[in-house]
Amino acid sequence: MRTAGERRQQLTHPVYQKPELLAERPNQVWSWDITKLMRPTKWSYDYLYVILDIFSRRIVGWCVADAESAAQFAPLFDDAVAKHNILPGQLTLHADRGAPMKAKATAFLLSDLGVTPSHNRRTPPTTIPFRRPTSRRSSISQPSQSASAASRMPKAFAAASSTGTTKITTTAGSA
Repeated sequence: MRTAGERRQQLTHPVYQKPELLAERPNQVWSWDITKLMRPTKWSYDYLYVILDIFSRRIVGWCVADAESAAQFAPLFDDAVAKHNILPGQLTLHADRGAPMKAKATAFLLSDLGVTPSHNRRTPPTTIPFRRPTSRRSSISQPSQSASAASRMPKAFAAASSTGTTKITTTAGSA
């Protein structure tokens, strides 16, 4: 006698390999994201665009804008690529799956510059791929709500705008 089990052929999927980005030198893998900064008036925001070098954890580009869009990212990224002399095929740019990150304008910009795009899986939501586990924690403080957007930027960002790049100050601690 036959048992009453599944009679159809079942499709077996290969085991999913989670992609990992490994930066072995500076300017090999960058990551970017957009963060909302509250303005003094209720329900209004500025948007902080930040591009980080994964290997050195340096801020390679940043700007504050009044909108979140791929059009705001293009001049920032062009400037960062020019400042760091990025050659076609040298850089991988990682981002989450936000609308500006996966927009056609961003994809065309990366294609024109010879930059390889990288995006997170849909779940779980993690933003930045680290090159190795670390026990250092960033010491960037929370912005005050009464100050303007430019004055709320951490000192690391202010130094980045004057020198082109800077390293985020860190303190020892558990991650």
